[in-house]
Amino acid sequence: MSAELVGVRVELGGRAVVDGVDLAVRAGEVLGVVGPNGSGKTTLLRTLYRAITPTAGAVLVDGRADVSRRDLARTLAAAVQDPGVTSAALRVVDVVEQGRYSHRRALEPLRPEDRAAVEAAMAAVGITALAGRDVRTLSGGEAQRVSIARALAQQPRVLVLDEPTNHLDLKHQLTVLQTVRALADAGVAVLLTLHDLHLAVRHCDRIAVLDRGRLVDVGPPAAVLTADVLAGVFGVRAVVTDRGLDVLGLSPPVAVDG
Repeated sequence: MSAELVGVRVELGGRAVVDGVDLAVRAGEVLGVVGPNGSGKTTLLRTLYRAITPTAGAVLVDGRADVSRRDLARTLAAAVQDPGVTSAALRVVDVVEQGRYSHRRALEPLRPEDRAAVEAAMAAVGITALAGRDVRTLSGGEAQRVSIARALAQQPRVLVLDEPTNHLDLKHQLTVLQTVRALADAGVAVLLTLHDLHLAVRHCDRIAVLDRGRLVDVGPPAAVLTADVLAGVFGVRAVVTDRGLDVLGLSPPVAVDG
């Protein structure tokens, strides 16, 4: 299973937000998309899961551009930065159960396999104890984990996560990223965006760098996050080592008068 963007261009408000991007995520890997704010990361992901129609280019799932929305929902799941899970008077478990809609007929009750998938998804991100909570009472980090659990409950073959560690404390960041790693090891294709380059280096098999809507490079973290890329794209002096990312300062250093 793979998901692929081929020559994708997206124009919003008359401006190219994504421009000529070729990128594929393959089964069994974690592919991280990184870049400065406004580089087009979220737009790229939204295009992949069909929330946005590209101005040019194609989105392929397993080599096909003609996948129906229902089949896509059975194959690909997404968790976004603003999940909207706290907008209605629902329990946490009710929201996670939404991830099973594409696997059931209309109005069909939950089957044992659906309940098992929901329970496993909640356990994976540590929200089992929140199952009966009203989602309107959740913190930002709790809502983020509910959104991820809903995506996991779909049991997708392609998982798309937009800033999945956003709002999370260190423990839950690691919980989510370890879950992502386990899914990839089981054959799921995982594409995620991350602001934290330290996490990207440690947890991604490959990294794609976006800058002003264009793909700068894609490959293993140490090969892609070179000193020149880190300075030119991110404005920092840093190096990738066996320990992760060592940040040495700004590039160029900030001048201080006096």
